Amino acid sequence: MSLALQPALADDLFGNHPLTPEARDAFVTELLKKMTVDEKIGQLRLISVGPDNPKEAIREMIKDGQVGAIFNTVTRQDIRAMQDQVMELSRLKIPLFFAYDVLHGQRTVFPISLGLASSFNLDAVKTVGRVSAYEAADDGLNMTWAPMVDVSRDPRWGRASEGFGEDTYLTSIMGKTMVEAMQGKSPADRYSVMTSVKHFAAYGAVEGGKEYNTVDMSPQRLFNDYMPPVQSGAGCRQRCGDGGAELAERHASHLRLLAAERCSARPVGL
Repeated sequence: MSLALQPALADDLFGNHPLTPEARDAFVTELLKKMTVDEKIGQLRLISVGPDNPKEAIREMIKDGQVGAIFNTVTRQDIRAMQDQVMELSRLKIPLFFAYDVLHGQRTVFPISLGLASSFNLDAVKTVGRVSAYEAADDGLNMTWAPMVDVSRDPRWGRASEGFGEDTYLTSIMGKTMVEAMQGKSPADRYSVMTSVKHFAAYGAVEGGKEYNTVDMSPQRLFNDYMPPVQSGAGCRQRCGDGGAELAERHASHLRLLAAERCSARPVGL
């Protein structure tokens, strides 16, 4: 992903004039020819900053071309430092791609999604989405794992507050509005970010309200109650730019691929 966005990210970092689509494609094609297999694999790695991957270790990964994107680094200072390391240390100098959960604000703290849903106010959702995207992009983020469009009908599930509640239609229009607000006319714009609608699919229907628990779901209920919000978000993503949809890890069956095909979602994570 960071490879495909490399010219745009470089423009953003160094103030260069944006490339035409043809020039961009040619640039990426030539860059791919120069890459080793290890470097190509590295572009597929999303590294989470934390105890298992401290910044010092990530610096070495950057130097060796073993990382393409960073998760859980949200300060402009850290993001800038890592991008500088790419330019100074890596062989091909492919800028990193940064992602983070921006669910109800980046620097400005807004009401949680469940609170926004309770307002039934789409203008408020638009404001939250635009301000959140502006602040996230200003910090150097390229993508957010948001909005969460899980239909949740069990109050025991601890993540219910991240979503827009129990109603399929309300969740659909709230999620669609948030995606459009955060991505703007194009997620490549200076103060827009790409969105990844989550968690796909039926993640909020875990038994007993226990995180990562079993989901026992009929196809009819899945497509009638739980897929429309994902479909709504995926549809507007394709109209206003690239984006993604997460795949929940508990649905290892043909239904997972069928659901992705039906909603025209582009799966980006497992």
